[in-house]
Amino acid sequence: MGKPSQTEHEIDLDQKIDLDQKPPPKHTNGIKTVRDLIDLHIANISEVGKEIGRSQGFSMDFLSAPDRQDRRRATPRSPSHCARSRRRILPGAEVCRLSRESEMSILIVYGTSEGQTRKIAAFLARRLEDAGHAVTLADAIRQPVVPRASDFDAVIVAARVHAGRYPREVVRFVRANRAALGTMPNVFVSVSKSAARLAIGDDQRLQKYVGDFLHRTGWAPARVFHVAGARLYTRHGALGRWILGLVDGNRFSTNRDYEWTDWAALETFADEFAAGLPPGHPEGVARTPEPLDALD
Repeated sequence: MGKPSQTEHEIDLDQKIDLDQKPPPKHTNGIKTVRDLIDLHIANISEVGKEIGRSQGFSMDFLSAPDRQDRRRATPRSPSHCARSRRRILPGAEVCRLSRESEMSILIVYGTSEGQTRKIAAFLARRLEDAGHAVTLADAIRQPVVPRASDFDAVIVAARVHAGRYPREVVRFVRANRAALGTMPNVFVSVSKSAARLAIGDDQRLQKYVGDFLHRTGWAPARVFHVAGARLYTRHGALGRWILGLVDGNRFSTNRDYEWTDWAALETFADEFAAGLPPGHPEGVARTPEPLDALD
């Protein structure tokens, strides 16, 4: 017996409803899985001359995925959603799985004293996340375990200058990961007051700072980017402010803070770095968390 026409089926349904009887299911033989049910739904939609919409098609693909992992890959996530979930907050938390080949896992290792370098690193992280990349922040000074560069697709090392030197913890990280850094996109971000070029000889000082650092680490970064930092007098007591005032030649009032960071230039740098990244790995994930609520 052939399949009844749409009109005959509708008449049969109407009669059952009029007699207060349960309408019989249509084409239900052989339905054992969700995939079978979805196929039936597609057949019914096609039978009445309708097309599967994009949202319907995605929903059915999602439901019919054989396991949760396939469902995660099938789930489209907006860049803003992934950006919020990619940076890890708690140890062991799983970051957002990368869904596009252009996305990369990026490690930003920083060393800070008063917090300005951390602020700069967080700014870079947000900008790179907005570009669709997974970013892990690591405080080389305060974090017990710093991730390995080899676990990521690209690395940014940011460090402040204090008394003419960068933090020894950053020096140790670069020495330990020098070989891996040479195999991937990398950049050294030097944060200092001299980068604001407030005094004669600042350019020479910048060259000396970086030259000494590269000599100590043996690293040849693909790029060195200088960022002007800040002088945060108010974070120190009276004696500390007096000493910093002497260091600065008493050129500034120690009763207030000064920030010289050019955020527009930093934004441009982040965009250039993101644009220069090669295609990443679709299944790549950042592996090591950093507590975002920690102050430094």
